[in-house]
Amino acid sequence: MLFTGCDSQLLKNDLEVIKARGELTVITRNNAVCYFEGPNGLTGFEYDLAKAFADDLGVELRPLIIEEEADMIKALRDGQADIVAAGIPFGRQSARLVKLGPGYLDVDQQVVGRRGGIVANDVSELSGTTIWMTGSSLRLETLSALKADHEDLTWEMLPDHSTEELLQMVWNRLLPLTMTESHTLTMNQRFYPELVVHFNLGETRKLAWAMHPQSRRLHKAVTRWFNRNATRQFIDGLVDYYFSHLEAVSYTHLRAHETEADL
Repeated sequence: MLFTGCDSQLLKNDLEVIKARGELTVITRNNAVCYFEGPNGLTGFEYDLAKAFADDLGVELRPLIIEEEADMIKALRDGQADIVAAGIPFGRQSARLVKLGPGYLDVDQQVVGRRGGIVANDVSELSGTTIWMTGSSLRLETLSALKADHEDLTWEMLPDHSTEELLQMVWNRLLPLTMTESHTLTMNQRFYPELVVHFNLGETRKLAWAMHPQSRRLHKAVTRWFNRNATRQFIDGLVDYYFSHLEAVSYTHLRAHETEADL
């Protein structure tokens, strides 16, 4: 345990505890967006960002892999980690259970299909078609709100699969549609070039790290770090490295490359 609800002195000095421990434990996911082992070692957008913050504190970074949002929040509140940096925006109910830091990346919720599959330009055209997705408080809130005006809107949860696996299943024509965040799709379109965005749902949201509601000093340190100009420039560089160059790659180029690889 990193802290307990009854240990008020420890909670009061949460940042000092992290520094004394010499380790920042960060909950994240094992995927192309957050954290993975590349040819040159551990990498990923969220990993690089968390590593930079840990370096600023003068401590080591310890990733803790948890895939489901509800499990992440429970682990955080139980004191198993200091921060959740999992590349997902939180819905209102989940956000009430944690303390969010500053937003650092705009993302959209997107309904995704496969080129040559279902044609839909808005939610009213999904009658009779199920959206398959992983657990996400924001996705559930968004779809539940839309169902009030679109009674035929249906969705199914596949909690034992990752978002990336569902994208692959859509690409393999095993599922008609899925729902994901825009930055996740951007990273995965290099592998599955025929995936297409039918439309966005809800408002643009910002990714933000989550902390225990009583981690006051850690939250203050995170806020101060994100508000630095140097951090903003660092994030811009990460976005350009991980995402921006992919948006410029055309479908034709990707498909040609895939065809060559199959020869």
